[in-house]
Amino acid sequence: MITNITSDSAVVSWNSSGASSYKVSIKSAGSPGYQFTTTETWVQLSGLIPSTVYTVKIRNRCPGVPGGYTASSSFTTDPAKFAVTSTLQTPKIYPNPGSGLFIIENANDLQNVSILDATGKTLINFMTDGKETISFDLSSFAPGMYLIKIFDNNQFVHTEKLILEHSGG
Repeated sequence: MITNITSDSAVVSWNSSGASSYKVSIKSAGSPGYQFTTTETWVQLSGLIPSTVYTVKIRNRCPGVPGGYTASSSFTTDPAKFAVTSTLQTPKIYPNPGSGLFIIENANDLQNVSILDATGKTLINFMTDGKETISFDLSSFAPGMYLIKIFDNNQFVHTEKLILEHSGG
């Protein structure tokens, strides 16, 4: 069951008992998706992209007995609701997909950059220093979908998906 859907979050819950944990798989179109494990029968997904269709599947994890995934459930996040207008020149983030090193152009008006995993957990948070171009490295993280949230001095947020693909070498 998917409830409390907003522009950047949703609550996913399911009925199950007896499993030692549950593997949650979340994916949006064009992304490799993201998987994580929980012992609860619900999760709050945050850091989602507005107006995006997500598909979620759950799998029971019992010692010695592999469980199958549930049927997929899909939901669409609400459109973004921004009350503050911004003079922020849209940042260009590339390469996307990338293998680790990402670059942000048009960064001179930026104040703060956050990288989040698909559950909304902040993995990296850094202040910018007024440079036109900023680079950051995600090569130590697992391949998958990440989110970048960019804030200017007015606290306007630009959110974009980042796809991390490690090269097969």
